[in-house]
Amino acid sequence: MQLPKWFTIPWWILLFLAFSILGATRVDEFIAGQATNPDVVLLIVWLALALAPIFHEVNVFGLKLKQQIETMQKDISGQFTALQTQITASFRTEISPHINLGLGVRPASELAEPLKKLKAEYGDRGARPAAAEQGSQEPLVISPDQIEVPKEVSFLFAVRFSIEKELRKIWALKMPETSPSHPTWSEMLNGLVDDQVLARRAAYQISNVIRITAWGIHGETLTESHRQYVRDAAPFLISLLRHTD
Repeated sequence: MQLPKWFTIPWWILLFLAFSILGATRVDEFIAGQATNPDVVLLIVWLALALAPIFHEVNVFGLKLKQQIETMQKDISGQFTALQTQITASFRTEISPHINLGLGVRPASELAEPLKKLKAEYGDRGARPAAAEQGSQEPLVISPDQIEVPKEVSFLFAVRFSIEKELRKIWALKMPETSPSHPTWSEMLNGLVDDQVLARRAAYQISNVIRITAWGIHGETLTESHRQYVRDAAPFLISLLRHTD
């Protein structure tokens, strides 16, 4: 149980004053070298009380005085979250140095010809000629209508799409023109937090939802607890982003 500050601070002041007054009456004995064991205990307790506001935790002969510094803890937690987000984004960008995964997309006219050549090489069965000879003659290339997505994955994609759509709206309105024109979701979260547009606690929850949806969209099997977390968090976070001034 954590007592409120309006009680703990006056209580500490009263104890410190009481032990200070009591210790002042024994100063002469300390100077004369006639201090007793209770006098030493009194001094130790007084020192512990004096150091309690400075140090996070003071432990003297089994007597523990602990001070909770909530602001510092929240700041450290937020910095750790931002660092974790940056490391994850950097890892995903640099993990495959042989494949360009940039956000830029080539014009469709430049993509059609390489696709045509690829289809000619593999044929309508989607297999090289040598492999086609060993199998049946039934076409292996599926039609667009045969491409299906489980309902749960569609929901995860919708969540990811909605969150990033709202983030980009806020980014376009709030961030200066010198900011990246096509930032990643982690860059947007960090930038909006740094400019105090978005609360760090909200950014932490949003980053968790994005990571979980990414797992599901990319074929990973999610636990029921992860799916429930997304169902609980997504509607609130999307609404929060839509109402962010």
